[in-house]
Amino acid sequence: MEEIDRAFEVYEILFPMSGGWFNKLSTSNIKFLKMFPVPFHAIGANYRRAFYTPENEDFSELGKKLTGQHTTNDLIKWNNQGYHLLMKKY
Repeated sequence: MEEIDRAFEVYEILFPMSGGWFNKLSTSNIKFLKMFPVPFHAIGANYRRAFYTPENEDFSELGKKLTGQHTTNDLIKWNNQGYHLLMKKY
């Protein structure tokens, strides 16, 4: 885990981007990679819910452990966007 930040620095070295590759939401404690597909945001949100809550409780249980005014809301939003995208019929 102590090497994760160094691993992400590779993006900055190999593909320099003005302002960097990562954003931090001002009202959430979420740092995220720019140009990251919505379905992967949903997978990450569900991973956090499953990993950090007992017996895969819902997002409200996860929200008790998070900080940031809208962190829980952002995770729920990403989860729902991924769901709706995957349920879309072509």
